[in-house]
Amino acid sequence: MATDDVSKHVMSCPCGKSTVTFTATSPDHAYVRESQTHHDAEIDCVECREKYVPYAEPFSNSVPAIVLRQQVAAKAAAEQRYWAYWNEIRASPEADRLRPRIVERVDAAKSKAEAHRMLQSMKLTYDSYSTYAKRPYGGEAAANGAGGADLARIGSSTLGGDDRPYFQNASIQLEELNNAWRGSLIEPMALRPTRPPIRK
Repeated sequence: MATDDVSKHVMSCPCGKSTVTFTATSPDHAYVRESQTHHDAEIDCVECREKYVPYAEPFSNSVPAIVLRQQVAAKAAAEQRYWAYWNEIRASPEADRLRPRIVERVDAAKSKAEAHRMLQSMKLTYDSYSTYAKRPYGGEAAANGAGGADLARIGSSTLGGDDRPYFQNASIQLEELNNAWRGSLIEPMALRPTRPPIRK
């Protein structure tokens, strides 16, 4: 039966009245990879739990930091604003008018290689030609799969026609929202150790 190796270390909490317990759990064998280790943190202090929260970057396997709840909430709100506007662009009448132009441009290609080059130029595929050639798709699939940022970028070119100013403005706003989201500060609190690590 598989077992886990559990390592814990305890740090003083931000207010200094209690502790934060960090736990690393990994398979108990000699060839453990870092990606197999799960990191967790628990704020043992009732007062600090109201103000702070363990935080690790999404999809990372890093040790959580103890950060202000307010900063995490601000970053989440900034991300929500970005994706709301991204979806607004996709649902806009300007996007509805742009998609047929994308379809026409891609489907005018006389070969799969030319269609692939056209999709690459519009950044609607990152597949190599050999991968694309196995499962080629046309303009309709590409246009329907285009996200808000893709449509804003493509519509800012001559393909945007009379709607080009809308897409140019959308690109600027989307970039500002993205910068606000990515630039939202989440600063780890400095914690002091309280005792040596314990293993079981």
